[in-house]
Parts: sequence; structure tokens; C-alpha cells
Amino acid sequence: MRLPTTCKIDCSHCDADPVVVQAHRVQQQPRDTHPPTVAAAHYLALCCDHCQAKGTLSFCSRCKLVRYCTKEHQIAAWPEHKVDCKQLKEAYDEVLEWQKVLMTWALNLAILDEPVLRPRCGAPIGHPDETILGKFSKFGIVPCKYLEARRYFLFRTAHFGTRDSVEQAYDQAMDLLLLDQADKYKARYSVPFLMLLLGKDQTCYDFLKWYITVAPTHDFSNTSLPFLDIQNSNTLESIDYILRSRWRDLDLSVLVAMYLLKFRLVVDCGRMSNLERQKHGKGSSGSATNTNENPDPDNAKQLRLTSSIVATNPLLQNSKTLKPVCYHCGPLFNLIHERNKYFFPLLLEHVGDMLKQEPFEAGSEKEAFYVVMDALYAFSVTDWAFDAVKEQLQEQEDSDDGEDDWETTDEED
Repeated sequence: MRLPTTCKIDCSHCDADPVVVQAHRVQQQPRDTHPPTVAAAHYLALCCDHCQAKGTLSFCSRCKLVRYCTKEHQIAAWPEHKVDCKQLKEAYDEVLEWQKVLMTWALNLAILDEPVLRPRCGAPIGHPDETILGKFSKFGIVPCKYLEARRYFLFRTAHFGTRDSVEQAYDQAMDLLLLDQADKYKARYSVPFLMLLLGKDQTCYDFLKWYITVAPTHDFSNTSLPFLDIQNSNTLESIDYILRSRWRDLDLSVLVAMYLLKFRLVVDCGRMSNLERQKHGKGSSGSATNTNENPDPDNAKQLRLTSSIVATNPLLQNSKTLKPVCYHCGPLFNLIHERNKYFFPLLLEHVGDMLKQEPFEAGSEKEAFYVVMDALYAFSVTDWAFDAVKEQLQEQEDSDDGEDDWETTDEED
């Protein structure tokens, strides 16, 4: 659902409100266009929300995020759909309300000749210029309320779980980061999981690496500095840079998204290994007799690949190349569990209702809840993700019980 125009100026990207026009100018830089991964295709397919039929589809006239093949199916699905549709409309109306307040606020400051919002030459009076773009949350209650309303609208949009909603939520999240790089309302929590849903695994890794390596020392008040400028990092590289970082201070969402991204690579490694064994037979040791690292061009066609990194790079389509990643998930799981012990149990409970964000402390149950809201869909479309979490969580609990038994034995001795 596109935000309306209140004080329209030309934008070659879309008919967005003037507050985000400069953001769209930045956004017009080339972006990767990977389709959703094969594993997520059934989840993000353009199909009827009632019967999953494809072909000629019509949008719900209210939310424009859900499609139906016939009017009858739209009517049949309405009792269940109307709750989400109504909540989205309420969130949308709140954005409109604060957008009008924001533009009035900007107009008043421009009339008073406030240097913070002095219009550029040729721009309409009341148009927030580059002096505020990128640091909205630093300019008082009105911009903050506008950001908060758009953040909640982002939550509601992503909650529908359709391809249209995920694509629109991703664009909204990137707009929020461009409006407020310091990201007071944590749009960055949603971004990596939306990227994974859309098959932007490489872009997701670059995003996460920037927040791990650059963000801790980045001056977010200086919007002239490069922002999210890491590109084409090696997704198979060691995670030592994460382990050596002050990972307790990192966003929980960053660690969780990194774990899921690496796990998707592990899933594809397992599929490649199974396919190689089927093709070449097993040796006496039970391993594939062919250890050639040369990729087989037929591999990607035969497999239901999870990661777009593997699907789009034939050089990675063999198990030997992907094998190092198999040793990354365990340490990342332990970091997450130590960083917030509530996250994985809440994830397995499939807690995913959308609420407005409130302040929370690192390591708290509320923090885990908010990250689960963003991560749940991405985990649900990744094969064996929940099974792996259950298994690793059980191992963690068994390990903790073993330590308790050892301490008891020592005391008795």
C-alpha cells in the first residue's frame, strides 16, 4: 500500500510523499533482483489466498496485499482476513494523520526561516531537505511520531506474509533507514528477514556485516558518511570477526539473521552432499567416492535450493566448498542463546502477533518477542530450521543439566 501525497513534488521513482523523495533518489541505485528462493516460492507465490490457485488474480480492494481468483473466494476468506485488513487500515490512517502534522510542522519552520529546514532552491516551501533526511529522530516529537507510525505500519504490512506484502514491507523498511539512519524505531530488525524471504541472501549478509563491523563505531549524526556500503562480502568466510566483536552489544536480530542465513547454506550443503552420493555411489567409508570440487551444472536444476547465494553461483554448488559453513551455526546458536535465553523458546512457540514497540532491555523477554515477530516467517520457509533449533536447544539443556550434576557430585565428594 503506497503512502499518499500531501504536498506533491515530482519523483521519478514513484508518487511518494515528499518526505521520502530524496530517499527514493538514493534508492534508485542498482539493487539485486534475485527472485524468492525456491524453498520460499510456495510461501511467496502470487496465488489466491483462499485456494492457492494461480492465474488471473484480483487484489483485496482494501489492503491491496492479498489476491483472490474469484469474488466468491474473497467473500469466503473475508471473515478470517478482515481482522488483519482492519488493523492495517488503522495503522495506515495513523500514518496519514502524522504525515499531515509533519508537513505542517515543516511548513511552519520554513516560514520562520529555521536553518534546520530551510528549503533548497526551487523546492516547495515545507519540504524537509537534506539537513533532516537521515536523522529524523533528532528533531523532536513530530518526526518521531511519524517514524513510529510508519514502523507500526511496516509491522502490519509484513504480517500478511504474501509476496506483495513482503516486497512492500522491505521498501518501507529501507525508506525508514534512509529517513533515520540511527533507526530509533528499529526498522533494521525487520530488514534482514525480509531480504531472506525475497531471496536477497547476499545483500542480507552485506547488511549484517555492516552492522557488526561498522555500526558500533559509526557516527549516525553525520549523514555524509557512507551508509550500508559493504557489498559482495564472502558469505563463506569465518565467523571469527563476530566472535571477537562485542557481540553482547549487537542487536539480537543481527545474530539471529546471521544464524538463519548460515543455516540456509548448511541446508544446501546437505542437499549437495546427498545428490553427489546418489550420482557417484558410496565408498566403503560411507562417503562419496567423488571429491572433485568442480561444480555439476545439473545440481541446481535437480535440487530445491534454499539460499540464493548457492542457487545463483555454480562455483558453490558442491558440498566440499560449502562444508566450512557447517561449523558456523553451532557457535552462533550459543551466542544467541547466551545473548537472550528467551528467543529460541518463544520462536518454537510461534509467537508472532504484531504490537507497537515499547522500550526494552537487552536480554529481556520483550526483546526476544519483538525479534520473533520479525524472524518467524523467514524461519517458517526455511526447511528444517525449527527442527534444528529444537535439537540444538535440547543439546543446550542437556549440557546445562550435565554441568549441574557434575557440580552436585563434586559437593558430595
